[in-house]
Amino acid sequence: MLGNPALLHRLKPNGFRAEGFRHMKQALIQLSEEANKVLNMVKAKYDLKDKSAAVETVIEHYIECEGEPNFKEEFIERIKKAEKGRFVRVDDFAKHYGLDK
Repeated sequence: MLGNPALLHRLKPNGFRAEGFRHMKQALIQLSEEANKVLNMVKAKYDLKDKSAAVETVIEHYIECEGEPNFKEEFIERIKKAEKGRFVRVDDFAKHYGLDK
């Protein structure tokens, strides 16, 4: 999909950039020649600092296209069950739980 240069015009360089994160993860990845060329094209088109920024841009595009991830049915059932649970209205959290000083 991203190997098609016609699709690269849809990528946006803004959004969740590396400087927006406090704790970045490092990954050593192996790329095919085509994937490497695509990252170089993204990097050049948006005048990005490095390939990490290009990877972030491609991931952002994927998230925009695919939307929110699908949750497992078990998780959805647990959330629905929790929504039906008993709740206590608390007007003052600190007072209710004895946290007043």
